[in-house]
Amino acid sequence: MKNICYLIIILIAFVQCTEDVHSPISDDNTPPGIVTEVQVKNLPGKAVIRYSLPPDEDVLYVQAEYTLNNGLKRVTKSSLYTDSLVCDGFGSIAEYDVILTVVDRSNNSGQPVIVKINPLTPPVKTIKETLEMRNTFGGVNILWENETNSPVAIVVMIEDTTNSAEDYLEATTIYTEASQGNFNIRGFDTTTRNFYAYVRDRWDNYSDTTITEITPYFEQELDKNLFDAVILPNDMKMTALWNANGPTLIPKLWDNQIWNDGARMNGQTGVMPDEYFFTFDLGVEAKLSRFKLQQFMGWGDKYLYYDAQVKEFEIYGTTSFNPDGSWDSWTLIDKYEVAKPSGLPAALWNYTDEDKAAAYAGHDFEVPLEASNVRYIRIRIVSTWGSLDWASIAEMWFYGQVIQ
Repeated sequence: MKNICYLIIILIAFVQCTEDVHSPISDDNTPPGIVTEVQVKNLPGKAVIRYSLPPDEDVLYVQAEYTLNNGLKRVTKSSLYTDSLVCDGFGSIAEYDVILTVVDRSNNSGQPVIVKINPLTPPVKTIKETLEMRNTFGGVNILWENETNSPVAIVVMIEDTTNSAEDYLEATTIYTEASQGNFNIRGFDTTTRNFYAYVRDRWDNYSDTTITEITPYFEQELDKNLFDAVILPNDMKMTALWNANGPTLIPKLWDNQIWNDGARMNGQTGVMPDEYFFTFDLGVEAKLSRFKLQQFMGWGDKYLYYDAQVKEFEIYGTTSFNPDGSWDSWTLIDKYEVAKPSGLPAALWNYTDEDKAAAYAGHDFEVPLEASNVRYIRIRIVSTWGSLDWASIAEMWFYGQVIQ
């Protein structure tokens, strides 16, 4: 019996030590045919190649091999269920050879077919041609267009003023595939310096560099001690829900209290009214650069991005107004929306850690650089996260340059 057990152990060990041999599903030595009826559609930085497959029943895929202008060799494949493939990554306008090879299930390769392509101007170069840098508050405002929605990185650099040698520091890298871009880089003093920007794609193709001398505008937080409520005819009541005839709650927008505190706009009709606005005085005339809005915080954070939290709103401004409450003297600064990073629908406690972090940090909004100077602000609420007929905001901050 003991000998039988030893024999079984040896057999098991032998089976376990035997290597698996992976072989093709089909095993023959006959190479497949070639692609025919080849057509090329040249696009910015790439080309789409269409073809007809050979009649071989065991065709597995078509392989394209080509070399980019920067020397990088690329291989892309397309299965038997499609009749085209994309060759991309080209950073220069030129004629390139693409080698198309049919491969079958036995890993046999057919005869190569050489196709010539002529990609159009690559996105890194067309985007660079639209790239513009201009002064903004505390830094530089960068504009660009990306008609092909290509995923690119816009790298912004500045002169290293701490080094006597000619050197540069990376200010930021903007990853984008949006059709249009408008981005601010802040945190600089009013020192005049050169800003540099270029476009890079994932294949390490680079554009030329745009160089612009920038003198950032001075930016400061406006003094909340100077803010004051303004009560105009037809403005929405800003009183406690339980005390409709009480004092206005507008000053709670600048009392530096965000926990279980805020300005609440009373609802009266059960639906969001078309004219749902309130007014206040910044105390100084200013060229605004941006502002920050804080959601109502507290009660276990269950109301973040929900209930009466403001979602969409408009901000108007003026340096003087008609006390009758008419809109003739008011100019729309811009329309805004509180963004929820996750995109989750509104509901109690329905948010991610990233959403919560964004709410705790406060929501920053840019004021268009071309906006006029203002002293008085009028805010129109368009919608709330809970689609209620009343709204709440815990706190607001305004930044810019005071006009002396």
